[in-house]
Amino acid sequence: MNAAHRIRLYMSIGAVCFALCMAQAAMQAQENASSQPATAASKPSKAAMPTLEQCRRAQQTWASVLDDTGMDMTMIERRAWARKLFDLACRKDVDDVARYVLLVASADQAGAGGDVDLLREAAAKLEQQYEEHDRLAFLVKRVGLAGPACAWPERFEKALAAAFDVVDQAVAAERYELANELLSAVASWAVQRNAKGLAVHVEARQKAIAALIDREATLQMARAALKDNPADPGANLIVGMHLACYQQDWPGALKHFAACGNENLARLSLLEAKQGPSADEMLALAEGWRDEAKRENSEPVKIAYQQRAAEWFGKAVVGLKDGDKADAQKQLGELMMAVASHKIGSLSEWTAHGGSWCVTSDGKFKGQGPSSLSFKHKFPSDYYLEFRVNVLEGMRPRFHLSPGMYIGNEGPRRYIQPHQAVSFRGAGVFYENGQSMLMGVEFIGKTFRWYVDGRLVGQGERKDAPPLITLTLSPGDDWSKGVATFWDFKLLPKKPAQEAKPEGSSSTDRDENL
Repeated sequence: MNAAHRIRLYMSIGAVCFALCMAQAAMQAQENASSQPATAASKPSKAAMPTLEQCRRAQQTWASVLDDTGMDMTMIERRAWARKLFDLACRKDVDDVARYVLLVASADQAGAGGDVDLLREAAAKLEQQYEEHDRLAFLVKRVGLAGPACAWPERFEKALAAAFDVVDQAVAAERYELANELLSAVASWAVQRNAKGLAVHVEARQKAIAALIDREATLQMARAALKDNPADPGANLIVGMHLACYQQDWPGALKHFAACGNENLARLSLLEAKQGPSADEMLALAEGWRDEAKRENSEPVKIAYQQRAAEWFGKAVVGLKDGDKADAQKQLGELMMAVASHKIGSLSEWTAHGGSWCVTSDGKFKGQGPSSLSFKHKFPSDYYLEFRVNVLEGMRPRFHLSPGMYIGNEGPRRYIQPHQAVSFRGAGVFYENGQSMLMGVEFIGKTFRWYVDGRLVGQGERKDAPPLITLTLSPGDDWSKGVATFWDFKLLPKKPAQEAKPEGSSSTDRDENL
């Protein structure tokens, strides 16, 4: 390495090794401290962050190690060197400050080489071992550099998944500036790759964060107003809606609704506060929240009220009789369907079991390995579901759409058909890996009808039609691990009426023949 190259290297490492330390001095201090008896309770759980002066001195101490981090390394070499630095940092004979140096250098090289897994591993270790380490800020700066380093689509997709995960963490921590910083970096990735779908997705996320910032500002103003005047109706309404919609804190929300100036909300809050309500009072609460949901224009508020109404309908049906009970059960099903229909397209409303799941840059659910994805919300078993699927790898995609019955592949060929149904009249569907398919299934009682790409391919009977069910999707199993994407979910009480077909279309004849 020539002198100019070495100078450039030290300048770049200076920013990276911000907390670089004097390892030998730190080890001597530890030895002096250990000469006195110490108890487990007195030993700090995390090391202190090194100082800037320690950084500068340690840069000289560790120059012989860090010199190998050449500016002209290939991406593969950077990733290999990042792993070597990480392994050095994990050695037991390395002191705390030296470990910090190596972990930071490892994370920087991992980000520059597009290895987001190692980058996140190093960041997690820094958070575990050092006080006041800002993991989110650390990740935002380095994940933002990983995208351009990912030449292969699989590695770029992993970098995207990591970026959006960090964005979600920053939003959850209400650190919106970090979320926007990383989204701006991802937007530049979209420009570099001419990825229009990714650009649209990033813009949507940026707008959503802007709305969050506005909402937080409004909420803070409302809370400040309540400090001056606890009876302020407008401020109570804003805080109450926030607690109900975004924190699911209904006890707290009801206290504010009681003073919000809205007669209906105040009446419902008073009735909610009653101990041991009767079945009729539960029904009144259910119908009241249902009616509030119908009047509400804000989608998050509407969904929150619908969920509250469904909760009270579920309690009321236990004590109701005859016609009232049947009507309450019907309305409960309608509300559960409305909530499920709204939430089915969000990955956060599903629970992953095994494998790995993420949202791709164009909004698709992507599952890999022997795994499954279960929808968190139940809904009536008479329904119509439509979604698109693309099996990228493997031969065991399965869609569990009713208890004991699923549609999927079980044989040695790429051939999807219903399994464990009481009966099925029709044919399965051959497919190729990488082929997008539009799946549609309608259940009415025990009867089901299966559609592929808008065409009815068969119908049959399922074993059972319980009042409520949920869904599970799987890209593969232990025999064939599989990779698949799912998107464009539509969950409805029944299949929409079929549009008029042009002359010569055979889909109607197909329906009648089946």
